[in-house]
Amino acid sequence: MSLADSFFVDSGVSYYSDVAFNELSGLWHLEGMEVSILADGAVLDTMIVTNGRLDLPVMANKVQVGLAYNSDVQTLPAVLERVAALGQTSQANINKVILRVTRACPLFAGPTFEKLTEYKASTAPPSGVAQTPVEGQLEIALLPAWGYDAKVCVRQSKPLPFTLLSISLDIASGG
Repeated sequence: MSLADSFFVDSGVSYYSDVAFNELSGLWHLEGMEVSILADGAVLDTMIVTNGRLDLPVMANKVQVGLAYNSDVQTLPAVLERVAALGQTSQANINKVILRVTRACPLFAGPTFEKLTEYKASTAPPSGVAQTPVEGQLEIALLPAWGYDAKVCVRQSKPLPFTLLSISLDIASGG
């Protein structure tokens, strides 16, 4: 499946045409709401639906529009029982996380959903230009968060695919 065919919005509508277009109608169920838009695989800036319609800033052949949502993953607290310094009664900090992903676009990771760090693979494309999905291992240094419940939160909030295959942790103990 190409990015242009991705459908990662709630209460969404898909528009397809052989002729490029930039006017969308029939969005009465989203009236007055801020919507996420994917046009030919490119994420556009959010827009507000007015009079059941949108006028896109670009021409496209395939458009998905709907309510945004977050794809969130949160690990259980990290505990290594055979390592005395990383038991349930010891404080730990996750220094970095290594995520193995396939077809992922902008990702964030952190010790909480309030303290996320963006994975910067390259410069993000401007609005209206399709982003190349990331494949393989992504290493993200996390903001410090010493505590007894060392865990990782991962978020992807664009109307794009996100497949997380595994999570590896670099943990410091004894704080």
